[in-house]
Formats: sequence, structure tokens, C-alpha cells
Amino acid sequence: MIANSTALSDFYATYRQLGEPLVLATIIETIGSTYRKAGAQMLIAHNGQAAGLLSGGCAESDLIERAQRVFTSGQAEIATFDTRGSDDVIWGIGLGCEGAMRILLSRIDNANDYQPFAYISECKEQHRRGAFALVVESHNDALPLGAMWLRDSG
Repeated sequence: MIANSTALSDFYATYRQLGEPLVLATIIETIGSTYRKAGAQMLIAHNGQAAGLLSGGCAESDLIERAQRVFTSGQAEIATFDTRGSDDVIWGIGLGCEGAMRILLSRIDNANDYQPFAYISECKEQHRRGAFALVVESHNDALPLGAMWLRDSG
């Protein structure tokens, strides 16, 4: 079941209070027409529950399946959905008319203090600006996929 995007903060708060890990799905790149743009996020729980929509419903089931690998391995991964080809039967509807997007799936839990989503939530609650950066491509073991910097962390 996927909750609507307005429930994203509540969904996060519930699972964090339980100490349960989540997978944060963040759109990192779009090409052409897509339902959502870079920066949009979705949260996925280990039980398959999710909050937020990234594709209007077409890619979410696949993202929930991919999230299970991220829960198990703890390693971030990239999912790519490309509907630009006219011969694309499976993904050719619902993603937003001939577009493509890349989505970073990363595990957030007690070990990483649910970052960067905890920081995002804090900024929203305090009505203050914030900034964070995510590593979305790397060949450097010291900077793995999904590594992050928060403005307040230096």
C-alpha cells in the first residue's frame, strides 16, 4: 500500500519511533516529461508499506521490490526507468509521456540517524532553509553511492 505524499512526514515519524529502517527513494535525474522531478522522495518500509509517489503509480511496485535488496545489503542502488522508446510496452504508460528518470534508493536507520530525511524533516518543522548533497555516482570507496553531506555537518 502506498500512502499519499502528504503523509510522508507522518510515515517517517511512525517508523523512526519504532526504530524500523526505511529506504529513501530520491529522484536524482529526469529527462523529458516525468510525473515528478529531481528531489522528489518516497519512503519504503521493510513490510512493503510506502509513502509518496514518484511516477504516478507505475514504478512504485518495482521500487518496493528493489528496496528489499537495499534493506538486506545496506548498499544504495540506482533504479532507472526510461519510457522514451515507442516500443516500451511495460513502462510506456503512467510515468509521464516519453521521459526517463534515475532514482537513488538508500537505507536510512538508527545507524545513520535516518539521514538525510531527519534533516529535511527538522528544516521543515523549524521553517528554516537547509541543504544536503548525495553521492549519486562514484568509483571511490571512500565516497560510496548514497554518501551524504548535510549543511550543518561541515
